Amino acid sequence: MRATRGFSLIELMVVVAIIAILGAIAIPSYRQYALRAHRADAKRVLMDAAQRQERFFYSSNRYTANAASIGLSASSAGSYYTFGIVSASTTAYSLRAVPVGSQAQDTQCATLGIDNTGKRTASGTAAATPDDCWGK
Repeated sequence: MRATRGFSLIELMVVVAIIAILGAIAIPSYRQYALRAHRADAKRVLMDAAQRQERFFYSSNRYTANAASIGLSASSAGSYYTFGIVSASTTAYSLRAVPVGSQAQDTQCATLGIDNTGKRTASGTAAATPDDCWGK
C-alpha cells in the first residue's frame, strides 16, 4: 500500500483562513503606523521651515512669503504632504502641511500648521487636539 503525499483541501483552507485572519489584523495596524510616520516627517519639515523663517527674519527684518527663499518646496517630505506658507508679513507668518494621496486617510490629524509664536495647530475630522497630533 502506498502512502499519499501532499495536503488535503481542508488543511489548505485552514492555512488560508489563518493567513487571512493575520492579514486582517496586521494590515490596518501597519497603515496606522505609516500614517504616523509620515505625519512625523511633516512635523519635522514644518519645524525646520519655522527655523528658516526665523533666520530669514533676523537677516531681513521681515518674514518671507516666498517658500523657495527659505528652501521649502511643496513636496519637501515626499508625496504625502503639500507644504506652504499660508501668510507672511513683517511681523508674523503661518506655515501649513496638507495631506495628499494616501496620507489623506489620516483623519485624526489631517492638516498641520505652525506660526511665528510657535502655536501648533492640527485639524481633522476626528476629535484630536493639537497636543495629540504634535506630541506634548
